[in-house]
Parts: sequence; structure tokens; C-alpha cells
Amino acid sequence: MSTLSMLEQITVTAVKTSGVKDIYKYAKDQQFIYIKYNFVSELSELIKLKLSTEETCFIQQHHKHVYCLTYLKNKWTGNYDAIFFMGGLEMINGLDRYEANKHLKSLHMVARVIRTTFL
Repeated sequence: MSTLSMLEQITVTAVKTSGVKDIYKYAKDQQFIYIKYNFVSELSELIKLKLSTEETCFIQQHHKHVYCLTYLKNKWTGNYDAIFFMGGLEMINGLDRYEANKHLKSLHMVARVIRTTFL
């Protein structure tokens, strides 16, 4: 997070709302997005986050600006070196393995997508 914010003057702040965990606001000037972080060891048939009621409400309120970055652990290296985005509704309803595989990206590509959002 720090490299991304230093290079692009993007500020990153944790959302401090009761019941909301691991959601951060990325902002530059008047533009902003919310990103929730999720880590999985393997892709199951349906990737669905375990969300609190407060998180679900937050996502529904900000659905056009909230995304989940789900990090996938590489079974050979043990590192979380692949990632895919989920939109607000996918966070609530889940995303099937086929769609998740289609959206897998490297960490470098995801950082570029986030930076592009603020151009």
C-alpha cells in the first residue's frame, strides 16, 4: 500500500466503522474507492466472503465504489502472488471458480489498475 500511495499521492485510510474489517479507502483529490482485502489458500467452487451485517450494509451503500482484492496462495511457493477483483455484489453473492480464474492477475497488474483509476 505504501509504495502505491507514495508514487501517486494516493492516501490510504482504514475504514473505522464498527463491524467493518479490512476495508481501506484509497483517495486522491475528490476521487475514491474502497478496497477490502481477502486471502484464500485455494479456489473453491464458490468464493464468498464471510461478511458481518455491518460490512454487508457498507458494501450495499457504496457498491459503485467498493471492491475486494482476493489474494490466492501459490501452492508451490507459499506466497500470495495472484489476485483477482470482486465487485460489491460479487462480494455479497460470491464468485464461482471459473470467473475467478478468468480474472486472476499479478500483483503488478492490480497496482496498475488501481493507479489508472485515479488518472
